[in-house]
Amino acid sequence: MLVETASLFLAARLLHEHSESPLHRLQREPGLGLDNVRLRRVLAYIEDHLTEEITVSDLASIACLSVFHFTRAFAASTGAPPHCYVKGRRLERAKKLLTAGKLSLSEIAFDCQFSSQSSFTRAFRRATGVTPATYKRTIR
Repeated sequence: MLVETASLFLAARLLHEHSESPLHRLQREPGLGLDNVRLRRVLAYIEDHLTEEITVSDLASIACLSVFHFTRAFAASTGAPPHCYVKGRRLERAKKLLTAGKLSLSEIAFDCQFSSQSSFTRAFRRATGVTPATYKRTIR
């Protein structure tokens, strides 16, 4: 009876692992990262709220996951933890604002949710290798 049960379990496991069913693929994706619907919803929220404070718990609640599970799934899906991803998107927004040339550096810093112009300058230099002022001059 043990051998029969083990062989049935093995057959079921092999069939499940080697199945080409779309249902099979959908069941495995959430373990690796966020499913497409949740990821799109979170990324859209981030883009819409870049000028506001965004917390990981806000993003986790949008994805309907705990903070721990959301952080791991988001990093698996995007290749970066949520705070790094948001910071990167804010720096990209800052580049666009610098290119437009209508705002001062301090206005751009506060618009992109940096606590001060100096923290913005440090983060920008780490990300791009140049200061915001140098970036602004080279764009023109």
